[in-house]
Amino acid sequence: MFLITKQQNNNFVLDLLKIKSHGLKHAICALVSVIASTPQGVNYLIEKGMTICEEVISILKDQEDGSVTQRFCIAIL
Repeated sequence: MFLITKQQNNNFVLDLLKIKSHGLKHAICALVSVIASTPQGVNYLIEKGMTICEEVISILKDQEDGSVTQRFCIAIL
């Protein structure tokens, strides 16, 4: 889905997570949280390291307490 296996890196998903638009960041976090909800999805997301988790933590810190995007970040982690 995020080309992690095909490209052998996390760059595509990291670029998506770094988008400045709040609405797009919200949508990407929602999608990543769905993938992270299964053991196979977790393995896929951490296949090339923990950089996605590090970026999600960064996003989490920037969110207003109780926001939906913050909840998606927590669900990912």
